[in-house]
Amino acid sequence: EDAGEAESEAPKPKLKRAQTTNLGFVGKPTQRPAADYRTHEGLQALKKPMGVEQDASSKRSSARAKAAAEAAATDAMEAPKVPPAPPRSLADGHSYGEKVVSLISRTSPGNKLMIESGQEGTLVGAVKKSSDLWLLVQFQRGTDWWLAPSQLSAPPSFGSVRAAGLSGFTWGCRVKCLVTYLCPPGSSLQQDVWLGGEGIVIGPSAVKGKIAVCFDDGTEWSIWPALLCKSEDYDKVVTQKFGKLGRGDRVRSKGKLCGARSYSPEVAESLAEGSDGTVVGPGHSPGAVLVHFDSDDKVWSVKPSQLASTSTCI
Repeated sequence: EDAGEAESEAPKPKLKRAQTTNLGFVGKPTQRPAADYRTHEGLQALKKPMGVEQDASSKRSSARAKAAAEAAATDAMEAPKVPPAPPRSLADGHSYGEKVVSLISRTSPGNKLMIESGQEGTLVGAVKKSSDLWLLVQFQRGTDWWLAPSQLSAPPSFGSVRAAGLSGFTWGCRVKCLVTYLCPPGSSLQQDVWLGGEGIVIGPSAVKGKIAVCFDDGTEWSIWPALLCKSEDYDKVVTQKFGKLGRGDRVRSKGKLCGARSYSPEVAESLAEGSDGTVVGPGHSPGAVLVHFDSDDKVWSVKPSQLASTSTCI
């Protein structure tokens, strides 16, 4: 009995609590963390809700990063603003990078449209030949072209320039030549134009007062408007005389003639008295006639009072 009592009084072993895992999250959607914990800032954001204190080095790094950001912001606010570089001047008031609009259309030898009237481009260069200024325009379609200032317009004024039209004609107008034969010095026989040659007005010329015409054979001419007429008026206009002179009449100069070419006005030219020639059409100004003199490969626009008729074909 004593032994039995001793056994009953011995302390019973305590049961240890088993290590368990809360499985309450099973079946619930998992939320992605808002921060990227692979970065330093993300790691600190992860430690904060877990109650893990930042170590001293992390605190110093955060303080340095914050101070650097504040210093950069202060420098950005206090730094003086550098003004943009002034535009690079080209010539005659034009500048590099200036926006322009073409007033003329151009085609390639294969009749492919390269430049269209109204197409916008940027000035990238300039050159002067004699007294003429040529501007290099880089168009948005990737075409670079040399054009005269008279063939360009500022974008805001393009509409008003087009509305004003050209001298006696408009863009796209069909015209015919009133001159018996034209073949400027230095051009080939494939670039000549004959009486009745037909073409289309493509815009202003590089020479002030002239217009640019692309004839149906593909040649492009810079020509005085008085030497042209609308295609529908040709049959009526071609028979008209110029005062007492007509196309094909032989004439002789009454005195020495002096003048200059429209593309090189600074170079004076002259023609001897008594030079014989042929009337080939109307002159560049009202009342003038165009004469091709035998001793000159050029044509002269002169007043009828400066000529004497030697024979007529009318």
